[in-house]
Amino acid sequence: MFRLLKKFIRFLAPLLAVLVLFFALEPYDYYGWHGESNYTSRPLSAVRALLRGQPTGIVLGDSRMATLSEDYIRAVSGEDYCSLAFGGAQLGECLSLFWYAAQHTQLERVVLGVSFYNMGGTQDGGRIPGVLRQADSVYGFVSNFNHWLEAFNTLKYKTQNALGTALGRADWLWYPEDPTRFEALPVSDARGDVYRADLEDYAQTIRAMTGADFHIEDATYEALAAVIDYCDANGIELTIVLPPMHVSIFTDVVEPLGLAEELNRLRGFVAARVVVYDFEYPNAFTENEDNFYDGFHLQGPQKQLLIDVIFGNASFDCVRITRP
Repeated sequence: MFRLLKKFIRFLAPLLAVLVLFFALEPYDYYGWHGESNYTSRPLSAVRALLRGQPTGIVLGDSRMATLSEDYIRAVSGEDYCSLAFGGAQLGECLSLFWYAAQHTQLERVVLGVSFYNMGGTQDGGRIPGVLRQADSVYGFVSNFNHWLEAFNTLKYKTQNALGTALGRADWLWYPEDPTRFEALPVSDARGDVYRADLEDYAQTIRAMTGADFHIEDATYEALAAVIDYCDANGIELTIVLPPMHVSIFTDVVEPLGLAEELNRLRGFVAARVVVYDFEYPNAFTENEDNFYDGFHLQGPQKQLLIDVIFGNASFDCVRITRP
């Protein structure tokens, strides 16, 4: 019996060693062992952070909300927030994450970013059911071969960085994407007309993706109303944010596609029920191209400003705040 046990341990030891190495390298920080996860690993890494940290506040939305720094939000608000926002998130996916968070944590505060760009057409859970299955099942996570490839890539980059540092080769160094940083990102070398042209090209891309038949379905309003009702019934402070977008999105997308009426309907719907921070209208801030990296995304200092306004009640002239 003892010999059999020794053989079993010898058989199991390499497998356990490989698993330990996998969890030390995978970019999702599934168990929080290495204390950091890549931005591109959201929303799975964010859901796991939610389960580990049990925060009382969450942030939901697409990349415009995902670029808001959790650390700075906590510093400004004095409250514990976990950001479940991620790039390309549709409203239906955000609401699915809300319901999951409501079931697994004692929520007190929710900040939800909404925009025409993530509300059009049929809204459902999208990618979130698969994400939650992996968040709830370590087997589901480990058995995903893509995660092993990502762990291997992490090992490759760490080795590359170590060699680059040792040999003084800065061009070898690799840094994971982190759009929550406050440093301004590089834009066109020539500003003025050239940068403006970049913004207009971006707007044309957004216009093509939005489509001439854009509309927000009644079912989407009903799903949003269900979340508002739940928050009301359970004493959860819900704040809705309409993030800023450069004026080129208004002139080249909203106006040509006739979206103004739909956007006003959305504003009226949320303003009647919850606190709303509306940055999504032409003003001095949205007309200044220096504030934007592209038509939707802010430069670093402006992201910091947004956090100060939403979470720190800082005074700002270019926001419409409504309370029911």
